[in-house]
Amino acid sequence: MIKAGSIAYAILICIVVGIFCYSLLAMSGYSRVYTTMLDTYTEVFSTNASAQAYFLSKVEDIEEKQHTVDIFEDGISSSGIVKPWGFYKVLLTSSIFKKDTIQRAVLIGQRLKEENQALYLSDASKPLFMVGKAKITGTAYLPKSGIKAGYISSNAYRDSKYLVGSKRVSKTSLPKIDNVNFGYDQEVKTIQLQELKDDVLMYNDFFQKTVVVISDTTILERKKLSGNIIITSKDSIYVKKNNELEDIIIKAPKVAFESGFKGTVQVLAQKVVGLEDKVLLRYPSGIFMSTGNVDERKVRIGEQSKVLGGIVLSDDNRGIDKMITIEENAEVIGDIYCSGKLQLKGKVTGAVYASSFYLRTEASAYDNYILDGAINRQNLPKEFVRIPLFKNKSDYNTPYAIIKQI
Repeated sequence: MIKAGSIAYAILICIVVGIFCYSLLAMSGYSRVYTTMLDTYTEVFSTNASAQAYFLSKVEDIEEKQHTVDIFEDGISSSGIVKPWGFYKVLLTSSIFKKDTIQRAVLIGQRLKEENQALYLSDASKPLFMVGKAKITGTAYLPKSGIKAGYISSNAYRDSKYLVGSKRVSKTSLPKIDNVNFGYDQEVKTIQLQELKDDVLMYNDFFQKTVVVISDTTILERKKLSGNIIITSKDSIYVKKNNELEDIIIKAPKVAFESGFKGTVQVLAQKVVGLEDKVLLRYPSGIFMSTGNVDERKVRIGEQSKVLGGIVLSDDNRGIDKMITIEENAEVIGDIYCSGKLQLKGKVTGAVYASSFYLRTEASAYDNYILDGAINRQNLPKEFVRIPLFKNKSDYNTPYAIIKQI
């Protein structure tokens, strides 16, 4: 005869064993579901990477126009669209399978054909004079009168060779820019600067509408902004060094950066852009000035400051005072296009297109003089995607490259 206590004990053991077995079965089921979800996510992620490469080869076909394709014909649908962002373009790709979606936004640019051109100086019937440690490395397009050693007060040319590269004859005007379209998506939403909290990051995805921040104050300080954002003002913007700005555009007649500022910014200005000393505009940054009804256009890169990207000052109006100044120990990595005067005391790692050079000292002013300035095309890394100033017929099939994920 079995005691009642033993039966209860046996039932309890059966319940415990049952719960344990059920737990094992449930865990096994959840594991299979999780593995399936992970495999699906991985497959969608991989497909999106392939879609990105596919759309990268068809940029011209999907500019401002979304294109959808099932790349591997496996039910995973991928779409791509290209939108402008300053000097560059943004490639947006999405891959969808049931409830899984992978999205990527990358900044892209076109690697045009390789060449060793360091300088194009318009022929105004004046030679280019080199003084101090001035040096050009790469092919130089120069006036018929050529390049010569110069002398300024106690400074004379003292390097062994001021041109390392071949010399060619330039024309009376600069090559016309035919490929710069500093733009952004026109579908925007606007907010006021005072709506943004100090020291709180605001990130706007490039899959969303562009956020235009309207500033009614001159000073921009203690703001953390990243992504698909434009700061605009009808007057001027002074960017303090306590701002954290990444991949944004600043649009105003006058823009200045406080000494010590570091960020990734593209600037669209009409009158003046000034970088105080020790400012760093990380790659890919840039400064653009085009035509417009103003009295002058000035860009100044202060001592020990760096611009990684390029500077374009393009205006055919001869009645406007136009000048780019690169101060001592300052550097531009990329290209400079100046339809006015270029005062080069620092260094350009890339190529320069200038109507003329200019030098002002305490004693006097000199036309077509470079004092201690350097231009070196050979040191520009092959991976560097430059601002697309010109596009020859041979460049149309040149592939686009990813600059960074944004």
